[in-house]
Amino acid sequence: MFEGFIDFLSAERLGYNDGLDSIVLNSVSNLQKAIPALGDYTVIQCYLDNDTAGRAALAKLQKEFGDKVMDKSALYPNHKDLNDYLMSLYPKKSTKLKL
Repeated sequence: MFEGFIDFLSAERLGYNDGLDSIVLNSVSNLQKAIPALGDYTVIQCYLDNDTAGRAALAKLQKEFGDKVMDKSALYPNHKDLNDYLMSLYPKKSTKLKL
């Protein structure tokens, strides 16, 4: 489960998703809509943002599904989200010419 589409694409780039089923919320406000689709899964991997809303969504999922929920944000503890982590791996090079 991803909070946003860019995080989903980042997981694809990093090889974290590897062909697994995915749900992209596009906002944690859509979490309630996703809950019915999660019932049949034995593991729910959550790549949610490291902010108040992301942690609240994770807590709600853990309350609903217990140990089936895996918090994958430990992979990017010092970053806002998975995309922020991916971007940190490839520092932006300056395009300004030095004369």
